[in-house]
Amino acid sequence: MDLAGRPGELVLITGAAGCGKSTLALALAGLIPARVQGELRGAVRFGGTHLSGLAPHDAAQHVGLVFQNPNLQLINMTVQSEVAFGPENLALPTSEIAARVDWALAVTQLERLREATVLTLSGGQKQRTAIAATLAMRPRVLVLDEPLSDLDPVGAQEVLGTLRLLAREHGTGVVVIEHRVDEVVPWADRIVLMHDGRIIMDRPPGGAWDDPAPWTATGVGVPDVVRLARAVPGAFPDGAPLSVDEAATALRGGWFTAALAAGIPARRGGQPPAATGSPSLPHRAPPVLSWQHVSVRFGVTTAVDDVSLDIGDDEWVALIGANGSGKSTLTGLAVGLGTPSSGTVSFSGQPIKPGRVFEHAARVALLLQAADEMLFAETVLGELEFGFRFRAKPAAPVLDVARAIEFFGFSGLEQASPWELSQGGRQRLALGALLDRIRERTGLTVLTVTHDMRAVASRASRVVLLGDGRVRLDGPPARVFARTAELASCGILAPPLARLQTALLGDVGEVLLTVEDLAAAVRRGQQAAATARVR
Repeated sequence: MDLAGRPGELVLITGAAGCGKSTLALALAGLIPARVQGELRGAVRFGGTHLSGLAPHDAAQHVGLVFQNPNLQLINMTVQSEVAFGPENLALPTSEIAARVDWALAVTQLERLREATVLTLSGGQKQRTAIAATLAMRPRVLVLDEPLSDLDPVGAQEVLGTLRLLAREHGTGVVVIEHRVDEVVPWADRIVLMHDGRIIMDRPPGGAWDDPAPWTATGVGVPDVVRLARAVPGAFPDGAPLSVDEAATALRGGWFTAALAAGIPARRGGQPPAATGSPSLPHRAPPVLSWQHVSVRFGVTTAVDDVSLDIGDDEWVALIGANGSGKSTLTGLAVGLGTPSSGTVSFSGQPIKPGRVFEHAARVALLLQAADEMLFAETVLGELEFGFRFRAKPAAPVLDVARAIEFFGFSGLEQASPWELSQGGRQRLALGALLDRIRERTGLTVLTVTHDMRAVASRASRVVLLGDGRVRLDGPPARVFARTAELASCGILAPPLARLQTALLGDVGEVLLTVEDLAAAVRRGQQAAATARVR
Protein backbone atom coordinates (compact mmCIF):
# COMPACT_ATOMS: atom_id res chain seq x y z
CA MET A 1 0.00 0.00 0.00
CA ASP A 2 1.15 3.53 -0.81
CA LEU A 3 -0.46 6.53 0.91
CA ALA A 4 0.74 10.08 1.33
CA GLY A 5 -0.71 13.10 3.07
CA ARG A 6 0.11 16.79 2.86
CA PRO A 7 0.24 19.44 5.61
CA GLY A 8 -3.15 21.02 6.19
CA GLU A 9 -5.04 18.19 4.50
CA LEU A 10 -7.96 16.29 6.05
CA VAL A 11 -8.16 12.74 4.68
CA LEU A 12 -11.13 10.44 5.30
CA ILE A 13 -10.29 6.73 5.25
CA THR A 14 -13.26 4.38 5.21
CA GLY A 15 -14.05 0.74 4.50
CA ALA A 16 -15.91 -2.24 5.87
CA ALA A 17 -15.10 -3.71 9.31
CA GLY A 18 -11.93 -5.77 9.20
CA CYS A 19 -10.48 -4.18 6.05
CA GLY A 20 -7.35 -2.97 7.87
CA LYS A 21 -8.24 0.61 8.85
CA SER A 22 -7.21 0.33 12.51
CA THR A 23 -4.04 -1.56 11.60
CA LEU A 24 -3.16 1.27 9.23
CA ALA A 25 -3.73 3.78 12.03
CA LEU A 26 -1.32 1.90 14.32
CA ALA A 27 1.27 1.80 11.56
CA LEU A 28 0.91 5.52 10.82
CA ALA A 29 1.55 6.28 14.50
CA GLY A 30 4.71 4.14 14.55
CA LEU A 31 3.22 1.55 16.92
CA ILE A 32 3.85 -1.38 14.57
CA PRO A 33 6.09 -3.20 15.36
CA ALA A 34 7.30 -1.15 18.36
CA ARG A 35 4.25 -1.91 20.53
CA VAL A 36 2.00 -4.10 18.39
CA GLN A 37 3.45 -7.35 17.13
CA GLY A 38 3.48 -7.78 13.40
CA GLU A 39 5.73 -7.79 10.38
CA LEU A 40 6.06 -4.37 8.83
CA ARG A 41 7.23 -4.23 5.23
CA GLY A 42 8.03 -0.88 3.75
CA ALA A 43 8.33 2.28 5.83
CA VAL A 44 6.20 4.95 7.47
CA ARG A 45 7.85 8.33 7.21
CA PHE A 46 7.20 11.82 8.51
CA GLY A 47 9.25 13.94 6.20
CA GLY A 48 12.64 12.26 6.32
CA THR A 49 12.00 10.60 9.70
CA HIS A 50 11.24 6.86 9.81
CA LEU A 51 8.45 6.69 12.38
CA SER A 52 8.53 2.91 12.55
CA GLY A 53 12.05 3.11 13.94
CA LEU A 54 11.26 5.56 16.73
CA ALA A 55 10.26 4.91 20.31
CA PRO A 56 6.49 5.52 20.76
CA HIS A 57 6.99 8.68 22.85
CA ASP A 58 9.21 10.15 20.14
CA ALA A 59 6.86 9.12 17.33
CA ALA A 60 3.94 10.70 19.26
CA GLN A 61 5.51 14.14 18.85
CA HIS A 62 5.16 13.77 15.09
CA VAL A 63 1.94 11.72 14.77
CA GLY A 64 -0.76 11.68 17.43
CA LEU A 65 -3.23 8.78 17.55
CA VAL A 66 -6.71 8.79 19.06
CA PHE A 67 -7.84 5.20 19.56
CA GLN A 68 -11.27 3.89 18.64
CA ASN A 69 -11.88 2.95 22.29
CA PRO A 70 -10.94 5.96 24.43
CA ASN A 71 -10.73 3.77 27.54
CA LEU A 72 -7.49 2.34 26.14
CA GLN A 73 -5.65 5.66 26.42
CA LEU A 74 -7.14 7.44 29.44
CA ILE A 75 -5.03 6.82 32.55
CA ASN A 76 -5.43 9.86 34.82
CA MET A 77 -8.04 10.75 37.40
CA THR A 78 -9.38 14.03 36.00
CA VAL A 79 -9.90 15.52 32.58
CA GLN A 80 -7.37 18.29 33.25
CA SER A 81 -4.66 15.90 34.45
CA GLU A 82 -5.26 13.65 31.42
CA VAL A 83 -4.81 16.51 28.98
CA ALA A 84 -1.73 17.79 30.84
CA PHE A 85 -0.08 14.35 31.04
CA GLY A 86 1.58 14.38 27.61
CA PRO A 87 3.04 17.91 27.76
CA GLU A 88 4.25 17.23 31.32
CA ASN A 89 6.19 14.21 30.08
CA LEU A 90 7.85 16.43 27.48
CA ALA A 91 9.22 18.48 30.42
CA LEU A 92 7.72 21.66 29.03
CA PRO A 93 7.59 24.86 31.12
CA THR A 94 4.60 25.10 33.42
CA SER A 95 3.21 28.10 31.57
CA GLU A 96 3.38 26.23 28.25
CA ILE A 97 1.64 23.17 29.75
CA ALA A 98 -1.14 25.36 31.16
CA ALA A 99 -1.58 27.14 27.83
CA ARG A 100 -1.80 23.85 25.93
CA VAL A 101 -4.33 22.43 28.37
CA ASP A 102 -6.52 25.55 28.17
CA TRP A 103 -6.38 25.50 24.38
CA ALA A 104 -7.12 21.79 24.02
CA LEU A 105 -10.06 21.96 26.44
CA ALA A 106 -11.43 24.99 24.64
CA VAL A 107 -11.33 23.53 21.13
CA THR A 108 -12.97 20.28 22.32
CA GLN A 109 -15.50 22.21 24.45
CA LEU A 110 -14.51 20.50 27.68
CA GLU A 111 -13.87 23.57 29.85
CA ARG A 112 -16.81 22.85 32.14
CA LEU A 113 -15.53 19.31 32.72
CA ARG A 114 -11.97 20.37 33.54
CA GLU A 115 -12.15 19.01 37.11
CA ALA A 116 -14.43 16.06 36.31
CA THR A 117 -13.33 12.53 37.17
CA VAL A 118 -12.67 10.56 33.99
CA LEU A 119 -14.54 7.49 35.28
CA THR A 120 -17.76 9.52 35.58
CA LEU A 121 -17.72 10.71 31.96
CA SER A 122 -20.02 9.46 29.24
CA GLY A 123 -18.50 7.63 26.28
CA GLY A 124 -18.61 10.75 24.14
CA GLN A 125 -17.04 12.89 26.85
CA LYS A 126 -14.23 10.34 27.16
CA GLN A 127 -13.75 10.51 23.40
CA ARG A 128 -13.42 14.30 23.57
CA THR A 129 -10.95 13.96 26.43
CA ALA A 130 -8.80 11.55 24.41
CA ILE A 131 -8.83 13.98 21.48
CA ALA A 132 -7.93 16.91 23.75
CA ALA A 133 -5.05 14.96 25.33
CA THR A 134 -3.67 14.12 21.90
CA LEU A 135 -4.05 17.69 20.65
CA ALA A 136 -2.15 18.97 23.67
CA MET A 137 0.95 17.18 22.33
CA ARG A 138 0.71 19.46 19.24
CA PRO A 139 1.45 16.67 16.73
CA ARG A 140 2.07 17.64 13.11
CA VAL A 141 -0.19 14.79 11.98
CA LEU A 142 -3.29 13.65 13.85
CA VAL A 143 -4.77 10.19 13.21
CA LEU A 144 -8.22 9.46 14.64
CA ASP A 145 -9.64 5.92 14.54
CA GLU A 146 -13.46 6.07 14.49
CA PRO A 147 -13.53 9.35 16.48
CA LEU A 148 -17.28 9.86 16.00
CA SER A 149 -18.41 6.49 17.36
CA ASP A 150 -19.19 7.83 20.83
CA LEU A 151 -19.99 11.44 19.90
CA ASP A 152 -23.49 12.81 19.51
CA PRO A 153 -24.12 14.21 16.00
CA VAL A 154 -23.88 17.88 16.93
CA GLY A 155 -20.75 17.20 18.96
CA ALA A 156 -19.30 15.23 16.05
CA GLN A 157 -19.71 18.22 13.75
CA GLU A 158 -18.08 20.48 16.33
CA VAL A 159 -15.09 18.15 16.59
CA LEU A 160 -14.82 17.89 12.79
CA GLY A 161 -14.92 21.66 12.59
CA THR A 162 -12.06 21.81 15.07
CA LEU A 163 -10.06 19.30 13.04
CA ARG A 164 -10.65 21.31 9.88
CA LEU A 165 -9.49 24.44 11.72
CA LEU A 166 -6.32 22.67 12.84
CA ALA A 167 -5.65 21.64 9.27
CA ARG A 168 -6.34 25.03 7.71
CA GLU A 169 -4.83 27.40 10.28
CA HIS A 170 -2.07 25.30 11.84
CA GLY A 171 -1.07 23.09 8.92
CA THR A 172 -1.83 19.91 10.84
CA GLY A 173 -2.32 16.84 8.69
CA VAL A 174 -5.51 15.07 9.79
CA VAL A 175 -6.46 11.48 9.02
CA VAL A 176 -9.98 10.48 10.06
CA ILE A 177 -10.81 6.76 9.92
CA GLU A 178 -14.59 6.58 10.03
CA HIS A 179 -17.61 4.64 8.79
CA ARG A 180 -20.07 7.54 9.34
CA VAL A 181 -19.20 8.86 5.89
CA ASP A 182 -22.14 11.29 5.58
CA GLU A 183 -20.89 13.30 8.54
CA VAL A 184 -17.24 13.55 7.51
CA VAL A 185 -17.47 14.11 3.75
CA PRO A 186 -18.28 17.86 3.90
CA TRP A 187 -15.04 18.43 5.85
CA ALA A 188 -12.72 16.16 3.87
CA ASP A 189 -10.16 17.04 1.19
CA ARG A 190 -9.68 13.43 0.09
CA ILE A 191 -11.55 10.17 0.49
CA VAL A 192 -9.70 6.87 0.65
CA LEU A 193 -11.60 3.58 0.40
CA MET A 194 -9.99 0.37 1.72
CA HIS A 195 -10.84 -3.26 1.02
CA ASP A 196 -8.99 -6.38 2.23
CA GLY A 197 -5.99 -4.37 3.39
CA ARG A 198 -5.63 -2.44 0.15
CA ILE A 199 -6.51 1.04 -1.04
CA ILE A 200 -8.96 0.68 -3.91
CA MET A 201 -9.88 4.34 -4.30
CA ASP A 202 -8.25 7.67 -3.44
CA ARG A 203 -10.03 10.76 -4.80
CA PRO A 204 -11.26 14.24 -3.88
CA PRO A 205 -14.82 14.17 -2.48
CA GLY A 206 -16.31 15.62 -5.64
CA GLY A 207 -15.28 12.59 -7.69
CA ALA A 208 -15.39 9.88 -5.04
CA TRP A 209 -18.73 8.48 -6.21
CA ASP A 210 -18.36 8.91 -9.96
CA ASP A 211 -17.84 5.16 -10.10
CA PRO A 212 -20.22 3.37 -7.73
CA ALA A 213 -18.58 -0.04 -8.25
CA PRO A 214 -15.99 0.19 -5.40
CA TRP A 215 -18.65 1.25 -2.93
CA THR A 216 -20.99 -1.51 -3.98
CA ALA A 217 -18.20 -4.08 -3.76
CA THR A 218 -17.23 -3.08 -0.22
CA GLY A 219 -20.74 -2.51 1.09
CA VAL A 220 -19.76 0.89 2.49
CA GLY A 221 -22.67 3.33 2.63
CA VAL A 222 -22.92 6.13 0.08
CA PRO A 223 -24.10 9.54 1.39
CA ASP A 224 -27.86 9.92 1.06
CA VAL A 225 -27.63 13.19 -0.88
CA VAL A 226 -25.35 11.47 -3.43
CA ARG A 227 -27.81 8.60 -3.75
CA LEU A 228 -30.65 11.11 -4.15
CA ALA A 229 -28.82 12.78 -7.04
CA ARG A 230 -28.66 9.41 -8.80
CA ALA A 231 -32.28 8.56 -8.02
CA VAL A 232 -33.66 11.84 -9.42
CA PRO A 233 -31.79 12.58 -12.67
CA GLY A 234 -31.54 16.27 -13.47
CA ALA A 235 -32.07 17.44 -9.90
CA PHE A 236 -28.43 18.51 -9.57
CA PRO A 237 -27.12 19.60 -12.99
CA ASP A 238 -23.91 20.96 -11.46
CA GLY A 239 -23.00 17.62 -9.88
CA ALA A 240 -24.01 15.61 -6.83
CA PRO A 241 -23.95 17.58 -3.56
CA LEU A 242 -21.83 16.45 -0.64
CA SER A 243 -23.88 17.91 2.20
CA VAL A 244 -27.43 18.82 3.12
CA ASP A 245 -26.61 22.53 2.86
CA GLU A 246 -25.27 22.08 -0.68
CA ALA A 247 -28.34 20.07 -1.67
CA ALA A 248 -30.77 22.58 -0.17
CA THR A 249 -29.03 25.50 -1.89
CA ALA A 250 -29.19 23.74 -5.24
CA LEU A 251 -32.85 22.70 -4.88
CA ARG A 252 -34.50 25.57 -3.03
CA GLY A 253 -37.18 27.29 -5.11
CA GLY A 254 -36.79 24.99 -8.10
CA TRP A 255 -38.87 22.29 -9.75
CA PHE A 256 -37.65 19.60 -7.33
CA THR A 257 -39.01 21.47 -4.31
CA ALA A 258 -42.35 22.11 -6.00
CA ALA A 259 -42.64 18.47 -7.05
CA LEU A 260 -41.73 17.26 -3.57
CA ALA A 261 -44.32 19.50 -1.95
CA ALA A 262 -46.96 18.25 -4.38
CA GLY A 263 -45.94 14.64 -3.91
CA ILE A 264 -46.36 14.53 -0.12
CA PRO A 265 -49.33 16.84 0.70
CA ALA A 266 -50.91 14.30 3.04
CA ARG A 267 -47.82 14.22 5.23
CA ARG A 268 -47.79 17.91 6.09
CA GLY A 269 -48.82 19.10 9.53
CA GLY A 270 -50.25 16.74 12.11
CA GLN A 271 -49.63 16.37 15.83
CA PRO A 272 -46.03 16.45 17.05
CA PRO A 273 -44.54 13.41 18.79
CA ALA A 274 -45.18 13.20 22.50
CA ALA A 275 -42.90 15.16 24.79
CA THR A 276 -43.25 12.68 27.66
CA GLY A 277 -42.55 9.00 27.69
CA SER A 278 -44.66 6.26 26.18
CA PRO A 279 -48.10 7.65 25.18
CA SER A 280 -47.44 7.58 21.45
CA LEU A 281 -47.73 3.81 20.92
CA PRO A 282 -50.23 1.41 22.49
CA HIS A 283 -48.74 -1.47 24.48
CA ARG A 284 -50.06 -4.67 25.92
CA ALA A 285 -49.99 -4.57 29.71
CA PRO A 286 -47.61 -4.99 31.35
CA PRO A 287 -44.86 -3.60 29.12
CA VAL A 288 -41.65 -5.59 28.70
CA LEU A 289 -39.55 -2.80 30.21
CA SER A 290 -40.85 0.07 32.28
CA TRP A 291 -39.27 3.04 34.04
CA GLN A 292 -41.77 4.92 36.23
CA HIS A 293 -40.80 8.35 37.58
CA VAL A 294 -37.15 7.30 37.66
CA SER A 295 -34.44 9.72 38.73
CA VAL A 296 -30.73 9.05 39.22
CA ARG A 297 -28.44 11.48 40.97
CA PHE A 298 -24.67 11.32 41.38
CA GLY A 299 -23.88 13.77 44.15
CA VAL A 300 -25.21 17.13 42.99
CA THR A 301 -25.54 15.96 39.37
CA THR A 302 -28.89 14.64 38.11
CA ALA A 303 -28.26 12.14 35.30
CA VAL A 304 -31.88 10.98 34.89
CA ASP A 305 -34.73 13.26 35.89
CA ASP A 306 -38.23 11.84 36.51
CA VAL A 307 -38.35 9.58 33.43
CA SER A 308 -41.45 7.49 32.77
CA LEU A 309 -41.05 5.20 29.77
CA ASP A 310 -42.67 1.93 28.68
CA ILE A 311 -41.33 -0.42 26.00
CA GLY A 312 -43.74 -2.98 24.58
CA ASP A 313 -43.28 -6.47 23.24
CA ASP A 314 -41.49 -6.76 19.86
CA GLU A 315 -40.65 -3.04 19.66
CA TRP A 316 -37.34 -1.72 18.37
CA VAL A 317 -36.81 1.51 20.29
CA ALA A 318 -33.88 3.84 19.63
CA LEU A 319 -32.81 5.98 22.58
CA ILE A 320 -30.99 9.08 21.34
CA GLY A 321 -29.58 12.21 22.89
CA ALA A 322 -26.43 14.24 23.47
CA ASN A 323 -23.44 12.89 25.34
CA GLY A 324 -24.24 12.97 29.04
CA SER A 325 -28.01 13.11 28.54
CA GLY A 326 -28.59 9.98 30.66
CA LYS A 327 -28.93 7.26 28.01
CA SER A 328 -26.42 4.77 29.41
CA THR A 329 -27.54 5.40 32.98
CA LEU A 330 -31.17 4.72 32.05
CA THR A 331 -30.44 1.52 30.10
CA GLY A 332 -28.09 0.18 32.76
CA LEU A 333 -30.93 0.22 35.26
CA ALA A 334 -32.75 -2.36 33.10
CA VAL A 335 -30.25 -5.05 34.18
CA GLY A 336 -29.64 -3.81 37.71
CA LEU A 337 -26.57 -1.68 37.02
CA GLY A 338 -26.99 1.15 39.49
CA THR A 339 -29.79 2.10 41.84
CA PRO A 340 -32.40 4.74 41.00
CA SER A 341 -32.54 7.61 43.45
CA SER A 342 -36.31 7.46 43.07
CA GLY A 343 -38.91 5.64 40.99
CA THR A 344 -39.15 2.00 39.88
CA VAL A 345 -37.75 -0.07 37.02
CA SER A 346 -39.50 -3.31 36.04
CA PHE A 347 -39.41 -6.17 33.53
CA SER A 348 -42.82 -7.66 32.62
CA GLY A 349 -44.29 -6.15 35.75
CA GLN A 350 -41.59 -7.49 38.09
CA PRO A 351 -39.18 -5.06 39.79
CA ILE A 352 -35.57 -5.17 38.64
CA LYS A 353 -33.32 -5.59 41.66
CA PRO A 354 -30.26 -3.32 41.71
CA GLY A 355 -26.98 -5.21 41.75
CA ARG A 356 -28.50 -8.54 40.61
CA VAL A 357 -27.07 -8.34 37.11
CA PHE A 358 -26.62 -12.09 36.63
CA GLU A 359 -30.18 -12.78 37.73
CA HIS A 360 -31.59 -10.35 35.17
CA ALA A 361 -29.19 -11.28 32.34
CA ALA A 362 -31.25 -14.32 31.38
CA ARG A 363 -34.13 -12.02 30.44
CA VAL A 364 -32.50 -8.70 29.56
CA ALA A 365 -29.17 -8.80 27.69
CA LEU A 366 -27.04 -5.67 27.77
CA LEU A 367 -24.27 -4.87 25.28
CA LEU A 368 -22.08 -2.18 26.81
CA GLN A 369 -20.92 0.84 24.86
CA ALA A 370 -17.32 -0.41 25.22
CA ALA A 371 -17.85 -3.95 23.92
CA ASP A 372 -14.18 -4.84 24.57
CA GLU A 373 -14.87 -4.78 28.30
CA MET A 374 -17.28 -7.71 27.93
CA LEU A 375 -14.78 -10.11 26.32
CA PHE A 376 -12.54 -12.31 28.44
CA ALA A 377 -12.35 -15.83 26.96
CA GLU A 378 -9.22 -17.01 25.15
CA THR A 379 -11.03 -17.95 21.93
CA VAL A 380 -14.04 -16.83 19.91
CA LEU A 381 -15.65 -20.24 20.51
CA GLY A 382 -15.04 -20.02 24.24
CA GLU A 383 -16.64 -16.57 24.37
CA LEU A 384 -19.77 -17.77 22.58
CA GLU A 385 -20.00 -20.95 24.68
CA PHE A 386 -19.60 -19.18 28.00
CA GLY A 387 -23.27 -18.34 28.48
CA PHE A 388 -24.36 -21.92 27.88
CA ARG A 389 -21.73 -23.27 30.30
CA PHE A 390 -22.42 -20.69 32.96
CA ARG A 391 -26.13 -21.37 33.28
CA ALA A 392 -28.58 -24.05 32.16
CA LYS A 393 -29.02 -24.12 28.42
CA PRO A 394 -32.36 -22.52 27.45
CA ALA A 395 -34.94 -24.79 25.87
CA ALA A 396 -35.23 -22.60 22.78
CA PRO A 397 -32.17 -20.33 22.42
CA VAL A 398 -32.41 -17.46 19.96
CA LEU A 399 -29.19 -18.84 18.44
CA ASP A 400 -27.13 -21.82 19.51
CA VAL A 401 -23.33 -21.59 19.28
CA ALA A 402 -23.04 -23.24 15.87
CA ARG A 403 -25.62 -20.95 14.30
CA ALA A 404 -24.13 -17.90 16.01
CA ILE A 405 -20.71 -18.66 14.50
CA GLU A 406 -22.22 -18.82 11.03
CA PHE A 407 -24.63 -15.92 11.52
CA PHE A 408 -21.98 -13.45 12.68
CA GLY A 409 -19.30 -14.46 10.20
CA PHE A 410 -16.90 -16.24 12.58
CA SER A 411 -16.53 -19.47 10.57
CA GLY A 412 -12.86 -20.42 10.56
CA LEU A 413 -12.14 -18.09 13.50
CA GLU A 414 -13.45 -20.33 16.28
CA GLN A 415 -9.99 -20.80 17.85
CA ALA A 416 -8.81 -17.25 17.23
CA SER A 417 -8.37 -14.86 20.11
CA PRO A 418 -11.14 -12.26 20.33
CA TRP A 419 -8.38 -9.65 20.26
CA GLU A 420 -7.33 -10.78 16.80
CA LEU A 421 -10.69 -9.56 15.48
CA SER A 422 -11.32 -6.06 14.21
CA GLN A 423 -13.20 -3.66 16.49
CA GLY A 424 -16.33 -4.35 14.46
CA GLY A 425 -15.73 -8.07 14.81
CA ARG A 426 -15.37 -7.78 18.58
CA GLN A 427 -18.63 -5.86 18.74
CA ARG A 428 -20.37 -8.62 16.79
CA LEU A 429 -18.86 -11.19 19.15
CA ALA A 430 -20.03 -9.32 22.24
CA LEU A 431 -23.48 -8.95 20.70
CA GLY A 432 -23.54 -12.66 20.01
CA ALA A 433 -27.26 -13.15 19.22
CA LEU A 434 -29.52 -10.28 18.06
CA LEU A 435 -31.06 -7.82 15.73
CA ASP A 436 -32.53 -7.63 12.24
CA ARG A 437 -32.85 -11.16 10.90
CA ILE A 438 -33.35 -12.64 14.35
CA ARG A 439 -36.22 -10.27 15.06
CA GLU A 440 -37.92 -11.56 11.92
CA ARG A 441 -38.36 -14.97 13.53
CA THR A 442 -38.66 -14.07 17.23
CA GLY A 443 -40.47 -11.61 19.44
CA LEU A 444 -37.23 -10.02 20.54
CA THR A 445 -37.54 -6.52 21.96
CA VAL A 446 -34.61 -4.21 21.21
CA LEU A 447 -33.56 -0.97 22.90
CA THR A 448 -30.69 0.67 21.00
CA VAL A 449 -28.58 3.56 22.24
CA THR A 450 -26.78 5.03 19.24
CA HIS A 451 -25.55 8.19 17.57
CA ASP A 452 -26.01 6.75 14.07
CA MET A 453 -29.20 8.46 12.96
CA ARG A 454 -29.27 6.77 9.54
CA ALA A 455 -29.33 3.39 11.27
CA VAL A 456 -32.13 4.59 13.54
CA ALA A 457 -34.17 5.79 10.57
CA SER A 458 -33.84 2.47 8.77
CA ARG A 459 -34.48 0.11 11.67
CA ALA A 460 -36.22 1.56 14.71
CA SER A 461 -39.99 1.50 15.06
CA ARG A 462 -39.89 4.23 17.70
CA VAL A 463 -37.48 6.96 18.76
CA VAL A 464 -37.11 8.41 22.24
CA LEU A 465 -35.08 11.61 22.62
CA LEU A 466 -33.43 12.39 25.96
CA GLY A 467 -32.31 15.89 26.87
CA ASP A 468 -30.77 16.76 30.24
CA GLY A 469 -32.00 13.46 31.65
CA ARG A 470 -35.63 13.92 30.58
CA VAL A 471 -37.74 12.53 27.74
CA ARG A 472 -38.17 15.33 25.18
CA LEU A 473 -39.71 13.48 22.21
CA ASP A 474 -41.22 10.02 21.81
CA GLY A 475 -42.76 8.71 18.60
CA PRO A 476 -42.25 7.05 15.20
CA PRO A 477 -39.00 8.01 13.43
CA ALA A 478 -40.82 9.85 10.63
CA ARG A 479 -42.38 12.23 13.16
CA VAL A 480 -39.48 12.62 15.57
CA PHE A 481 -36.97 13.33 12.80
CA ALA A 482 -39.25 16.04 11.40
CA ARG A 483 -38.49 18.09 14.55
CA THR A 484 -35.04 19.10 13.36
CA ALA A 485 -34.71 22.26 15.47
CA GLU A 486 -35.75 20.54 18.70
CA LEU A 487 -33.43 17.64 17.96
CA ALA A 488 -30.51 20.00 17.33
CA SER A 489 -31.12 21.73 20.66
CA CYS A 490 -30.60 18.31 22.29
CA GLY A 491 -27.38 17.53 20.41
CA ILE A 492 -28.93 15.49 17.60
CA LEU A 493 -28.84 16.07 13.86
CA ALA A 494 -31.72 14.37 12.08
CA PRO A 495 -30.75 12.10 9.16
CA PRO A 496 -29.69 14.02 6.04
CA LEU A 497 -32.92 13.40 4.10
CA ALA A 498 -35.03 14.65 7.01
CA ARG A 499 -32.99 17.84 7.29
CA LEU A 500 -33.20 18.37 3.55
CA GLN A 501 -37.00 18.12 3.58
CA THR A 502 -37.43 20.58 6.46
CA ALA A 503 -34.90 22.94 4.84
CA LEU A 504 -36.96 22.94 1.63
CA LEU A 505 -40.52 22.71 2.97
CA GLY A 506 -40.43 23.90 6.57
CA ASP A 507 -42.53 22.06 9.19
CA VAL A 508 -43.72 18.94 7.39
CA GLY A 509 -45.05 17.01 10.41
CA GLU A 510 -43.54 13.80 9.06
CA VAL A 511 -40.53 13.18 6.85
CA LEU A 512 -39.69 10.52 4.30
CA LEU A 513 -36.73 8.51 5.55
CA THR A 514 -35.43 6.69 2.46
CA VAL A 515 -34.03 7.87 -0.86
CA GLU A 516 -36.50 5.60 -2.63
CA ASP A 517 -39.53 7.16 -0.89
CA LEU A 518 -38.27 10.70 -1.45
CA ALA A 519 -37.60 10.07 -5.15
CA ALA A 520 -41.04 8.47 -5.53
CA ALA A 521 -42.67 11.54 -3.96
CA VAL A 522 -40.87 13.81 -6.43
CA ARG A 523 -42.04 11.65 -9.33
CA ARG A 524 -45.62 11.79 -8.06
CA GLY A 525 -45.39 15.56 -7.86
CA GLN A 526 -44.02 15.75 -11.39
CA GLN A 527 -46.82 13.52 -12.70
CA ALA A 528 -49.45 15.60 -10.91
CA ALA A 529 -48.02 18.78 -12.43
CA ALA A 530 -47.95 17.23 -15.90
CA THR A 531 -51.57 16.10 -15.55
CA ALA A 532 -52.62 19.58 -14.45
CA ARG A 533 -50.93 21.15 -17.48
CA VAL A 534 -52.74 18.78 -19.85
CA ARG A 535 -56.06 19.69 -18.31
